[in-house]
Amino acid sequence: MEKDIKGIIQVIHGMSEHKERYLHFFNFFEKRGWKVIAENHIHHGELEKIGIFENDFYKIIENQINLTKNIKNKYPDIPIFIFGHSMGSFIAQEHMKKSSDIVTGYIFCGSCYKQKFLWKAGKYISFILDKIYKNRRAELIKKMIFFNSNGKIKKDKDFNGNSWLSRDVNEVKKYNEDRFCGFTYSSGFYRDFFIFLNNLYKKEYFKNVRKDIPVLIISGGMDFVGIYGKGVRQLEKFYKEINFKNIRCRLYKGARHELHNEINREEVFLDIEKWLEKNI
Repeated sequence: MEKDIKGIIQVIHGMSEHKERYLHFFNFFEKRGWKVIAENHIHHGELEKIGIFENDFYKIIENQINLTKNIKNKYPDIPIFIFGHSMGSFIAQEHMKKSSDIVTGYIFCGSCYKQKFLWKAGKYISFILDKIYKNRRAELIKKMIFFNSNGKIKKDKDFNGNSWLSRDVNEVKKYNEDRFCGFTYSSGFYRDFFIFLNNLYKKEYFKNVRKDIPVLIISGGMDFVGIYGKGVRQLEKFYKEINFKNIRCRLYKGARHELHNEINREEVFLDIEKWLEKNI
């Protein structure tokens, strides 16, 4: 029943994956009275045209905002929290610019502040590739993004280059065996994604976001996406500089990219729940 729901958590998943990668998250929170809702991004979680984008990247953001509005219409009196992981954390930050009036709080997991060289290089290279190869899968861009993903960690046997995801062998194995994970996007996706990233942290775009909204930033201390904590602390600093009043940042020592699939995931979930209940 609606009155028994503590709150709603909308999960925004990351790159080259789908919502089923969050089953541990779903199971933990739903057993404890929270309702968890997620939907796959377009061209994810389906074989037809998986990862092939034709000028429709921004549909991802639009769909997530519409999902939140639909949740609010259905459950007007229940607080809504947004949990965005990896690419989903960047989507969640764009979501916040447009929907902070109907959301109670945001969690950015596996995120990072701007990486000027990578993001600008990615934009120009993917633009050129898209002009030449129109909507073909851009292996070069994928390699550029992930070329040093295992740089500071031991490459575990049989992890197929995906040691950076988690220390949990079973979770990485599931990822490697999942035909809906690890795919390469079209050049059009990478072009629009990098354009989006290069504009994400322009301070003027945050003018209308309420500065008292609770924000939790979490990351593994050994997550290359967050530059092993450096980019995560820079993200925290950015939000404090633009006068956000309720920012909390936590790094988990030794943990890698997917905190929700890590060996210490219960610790992470308990911390999230404590934060949710404090800010409900």
